[in-house]
Amino acid sequence: MEQKIYISIEDVKLVSFAKTDLFDQITEFGNKENYQFTFEFKGEPIVDDKIYIASYTITPQLKTPDGSKDIAILKTSCVFSVTNWDEVVTKDNNQLNIPYSLIYNAAGIALSTTRGILAMLVKDTALSKLILPIINVQEQVLSHLNSIGVQIK
Repeated sequence: MEQKIYISIEDVKLVSFAKTDLFDQITEFGNKENYQFTFEFKGEPIVDDKIYIASYTITPQLKTPDGSKDIAILKTSCVFSVTNWDEVVTKDNNQLNIPYSLIYNAAGIALSTTRGILAMLVKDTALSKLILPIINVQEQVLSHLNSIGVQIK
């Protein structure tokens, strides 16, 4: 049985929100099927500070006959403090071992936080109905881990 991990949110940052020209050109939301999102999750342990940073880049897009066009690019990060870091994060032969549940839970919380940030950024615009869909966070985490050469066993 995996050891219990004690985490808390230390900081939430809106890293950037860049609107394209298309953002202001959309004056009526229309059908939600005309929109899609790309998601990119990144996680980063900061060993000396005993924190884990979970970041998302989310790009809402409008589907057009010419392909998808970016509406904006949203980047956020959540900083998690791990109270029992020394007990749950270990190092073997210069290899850092981070429990999958820490990464997975941080990614889920960061995505939910990003969902709220996006809602606030598009409030009172034609895009106020632009709500992030429910996604499989596990796929995001595994894709990130694979991209940095980490395999889950």
